[in-house]
Amino acid sequence: MGLIAGGMVDGVIHIWDPAAIVASKGEGQDSTTGKVVSFPTACGGPIKAMAFNPLETFKLAAGGSNGTSWIVDLSSPNPQLKEPCPGQSQKAEITAISW
Repeated sequence: MGLIAGGMVDGVIHIWDPAAIVASKGEGQDSTTGKVVSFPTACGGPIKAMAFNPLETFKLAAGGSNGTSWIVDLSSPNPQLKEPCPGQSQKAEITAISW
């Protein structure tokens, strides 16, 4: 089924497993049902853009309102957000991202 990723207004990225959500059959569902992992960012504002890599579908890129971008490899046993160019950011918010 894949994964569902959501960039939140508080700068957190959440990843959910839709198979776990379907398996719960609506019993006791809340925002944590099926959640795999959450990544707080140093964005200081909303996550504005996200895209899964079309060839390596376990990689997710995200961009924030502070002009910073991140990449996470979800195939890792302990996935971590990484900045592709640490210390570098755009002067404007990132509103679209693509691989």
